[in-house]
Amino acid sequence: MSPGRLWNKDFTVALGISVFLGFVFYLLVTAMVGYAVQRFAAGEAEAGLASTAFVLGSVLTRPLAGKLLDVVGRRRMLTLSLLLAATVSLAYFFVDTLWLFILSRLVHGMLFGMGHTALNAAAQDLIPHSRRSEGSGYFAASMTLASALGPLIAVTSVDRFGYTTLFGISLGFSLVDALRFPPFAALRFADGAGSLPVPPPARFAGLFTGSLPASSEGVPVVSSADSSTGSVAAVASASDVGRLDAFFLLLAMERCSLDGPGRTGVPCGPAGADLGLG
Repeated sequence: MSPGRLWNKDFTVALGISVFLGFVFYLLVTAMVGYAVQRFAAGEAEAGLASTAFVLGSVLTRPLAGKLLDVVGRRRMLTLSLLLAATVSLAYFFVDTLWLFILSRLVHGMLFGMGHTALNAAAQDLIPHSRRSEGSGYFAASMTLASALGPLIAVTSVDRFGYTTLFGISLGFSLVDALRFPPFAALRFADGAGSLPVPPPARFAGLFTGSLPASSEGVPVVSSADSSTGSVAAVASASDVGRLDAFFLLLAMERCSLDGPGRTGVPCGPAGADLGLG
C-alpha cells in the first residue's frame, strides 16, 4: 500500500465487511420484537429482551475482545467471529423455544461485538496516518448506511414475505462477510503483519510465578523470541511495574517488533531505558 493512498483493495473489502455487519445488526434488531410475539406468544418484557439481547451481548463482549486482540490476533478473532456468526444466523431457522431464541440472540451479539472490534482495530492499520480522519469517517458512514437501509429492508421483507425471508437475508449478509474475508486476510492479516501470533503460555509464565530471570543489576527481564524483524526485550522493575503490567508491556513490545514503532506508539529497543524503566 503506497503512502497516503486510502482506497485500495484492502480498505474497500474491510469497508464492505463493516457495511454487511451493520446490516445484520439493524435487520434483526428492528423486527425481533414482532417475531417473538408472533412465533412464541412472548409478553412485552420477553419480546423486548429478544430484541435487545443482541445489543447486550455486543456490549458485554467488546471490552474483553479489545484485550484479547493483541493476544489472539485480529485475523483469528475476525475469522472466528464471522464464521460463527453465520452459523448462529442459520440457527434462527431451527430455534423452537423463546429462551433458546433469546440465547441465540445473545450469542449472535457477542460474536458481532468481537468481529466489529477486530475490524475497527484492523481498519486503523489500513488507513494511512495522513488520512486517518477521512478513513475513520468512511467506516462510521458504513454503519450509518446500515442504520438507514436495514430497518427498511427488514420491515419490507417481513410485510411481503415473512420472517423466514428476513432470516434468509441476514444469513446471506453473514455469508458474504465470511466469504469475503479470506482474500482480505491473505493481503493484510498474515501472521506478523497487523496481529500477534498466539503467544506460548510458557513465555509469560514467569510474570506470574515469580521465576523471572534477573539481569546483572537484579532487574527481572523478560525477552521475546527472535522474530523476522529482530529480537525484543521488555524489562520490568518489580518496584515500578507489577507482573500483570509487565505482561501487557511484553505484548506491546512484541507488537512493536512486528509492526515497527509507528504502529503502537511504543518506543522499540532492546533496553528498558527506552521504555522509561531504566
